[in-house]
Amino acid sequence: MRRDIDLLQAVLDGTTDVIFVKDAAGRYLFINRIGAQLAGKSMDEIVGRDDSFLFEPSVAANIRAIDQKVMAEGMPITYEQPGPLLAADHTFLLTKSPYRNGPGCS
Repeated sequence: MRRDIDLLQAVLDGTTDVIFVKDAAGRYLFINRIGAQLAGKSMDEIVGRDDSFLFEPSVAANIRAIDQKVMAEGMPITYEQPGPLLAADHTFLLTKSPYRNGPGCS
């Protein structure tokens, strides 16, 4: 089991893609190193916080609306998300999928 966890952590840390998991309230449960670096924060600073910690209110509200749509529809959504990170404007292509921690759970 430990080997599997170490392997997964190596994959998450080795990718150039931002990978994160949020709870039903929109708080980050996990974000990989590249995601934290792009946000200019540490992983520990981000976990437990929502998007209002990372983005201006209008961007955070848009992200939250899409997160809620993903959970309501139960299907992956791919979209472009503009927003400032590290004092520069970026546009990210995101694919979000619902994560459920058990049958009928969010």
